[in-house]
Amino acid sequence: MADGRDFGTMVERMGRELRRDNLTTEIKEAIVDSIRYYENERFSFNETSSVVITTANDPYLSSLPAGLLSVDRAELDQGGSRYPLSQQSYEWMTSTDNGNSTGPPYDYALYQGGMRLYPVPDQAYSVHLSYQVQLTEVSASATSTATNAWMTDAEPLIRSHAKGLVFLHRLRNPNDAKYMEYMAEKEYNRLKSKDSGKVARGAVTKTRF
Repeated sequence: MADGRDFGTMVERMGRELRRDNLTTEIKEAIVDSIRYYENERFSFNETSSVVITTANDPYLSSLPAGLLSVDRAELDQGGSRYPLSQQSYEWMTSTDNGNSTGPPYDYALYQGGMRLYPVPDQAYSVHLSYQVQLTEVSASATSTATNAWMTDAEPLIRSHAKGLVFLHRLRNPNDAKYMEYMAEKEYNRLKSKDSGKVARGAVTKTRF
């Protein structure tokens, strides 16, 4: 993100490329919609890690990292050594945990934005999380200087997809919309190829607007 590209840069460039100076609102909305379209896709720039702390006698980690979309790996730090936690379904957790088992957790389940641990932690433990994160700096009401990896690493992808949305829904030009869909798919495949071997797991290509 050190290259200086931001929300305002993309809006201005799209206006020039579309040869329209009266579509600022529509362009901003298309950019945000395009980010939402791809934000569940996995790229190296939307993977991260952090540490959360358990509370003794509380089975829930209610304060998970902001923007967490999915957990790739959870590890418990016990005496300086890390042990992986196994993910279970919430149904399994509720049927297994009667609240009487305490100790170092070895299972977890995700539910309603929180994490439930089993057994119930008997003390404070550090849980190391590796996960896919939602990048939230850019929204329709964001300032022109707002930026994140969607504005830099994935700029051609988001710009192409957003132009397709403007062509389709505002300019009613399905042919140009189809061409921009093709360009967005090319950029998507380029990013995936670049990230090959770097991400935790793959994702399914989306091709429809």
